[in-house]
Amino acid sequence: MPTFFRYGTLRIGKNSHFMIGPGYLVETLTSDGLRLKGFWQSAVQAQSLSRTLWIVVHGVCGNFYDSSLLNTVASSIVESGRDTLRINTRGHDPIAYVPTGSTNTRIGAAYEMISDAKLDLEAWRVWGREAGYQKIGLLGHSLGAVKVAFFSAGLSDDPSMIGAICLSPPKLNRNVLSCDDAYGSVYAEQYEQAKEFVNNGKPESLMTVRYPQPMLISAATFMDKYGSDLYDYHLISRKIACRCLWTFGRREVVGARASFRGCDQKLSELLGDLPQHEVTTIDEADHNYTRGRTSLTTKIRIWMDDPLALI
Repeated sequence: MPTFFRYGTLRIGKNSHFMIGPGYLVETLTSDGLRLKGFWQSAVQAQSLSRTLWIVVHGVCGNFYDSSLLNTVASSIVESGRDTLRINTRGHDPIAYVPTGSTNTRIGAAYEMISDAKLDLEAWRVWGREAGYQKIGLLGHSLGAVKVAFFSAGLSDDPSMIGAICLSPPKLNRNVLSCDDAYGSVYAEQYEQAKEFVNNGKPESLMTVRYPQPMLISAATFMDKYGSDLYDYHLISRKIACRCLWTFGRREVVGARASFRGCDQKLSELLGDLPQHEVTTIDEADHNYTRGRTSLTTKIRIWMDDPLALI
């Protein structure tokens, strides 16, 4: 049976300006022994189920309770009559610790490997199935969208997978990042520093980086996330068999950042002959959809309500 801890209203944001609720604090256990927390909210009433569950995945350094964007999106999904589960992955927050047996394991964005996301997302899908859901979808933002894309691409034709929604996934490709007009030289310096740490047997050495975003990150994690093309979603997008909605903000795809510039057009070209995919660009929106959130949530609900999708 899935674990439910506490029923109440969740406060979102550093100053608790955003309110979600009511719902339940929940947890799951990954196959490699990590205990992760989340927040489950039913569209109906306490402990009853709608037909579908949407698992909402945070971006780099994020968590299930501190994103106003994911608060807005998840609340809209609940209002549409579907349940949501906002989750932590092992990459939550900059650095975190979780109990594993008699010790604590160090996790967080500084140490996660993207390939391990499949363990986190599968653990949360198991939670959903144990809670009684037969149809489960995944929605992620930024790095969370990359994780959703790669996880979904590995599911083949899973009948329980109702769909995937990828909000503004960054293009993680060493060649692309190194060609960034403003930060290409910064990236090159960071790459060489990380490579040196790894080659000298110090993969967990922490680095303060400025690009793709300011953060503290281990050398091994920098190489994993940003040092190759292993997680370039353009290379695997055609393998996603379920319905998939891709969204981008207009401002990010015409901006200076190489990891987003023109990604919507390129993806549309790659997926144009696959009807299960839809790519849309939200006018006036940036990476965090500071503007255009109403347009974004409307688009998501229209996509979910498509009668041909039977969801």
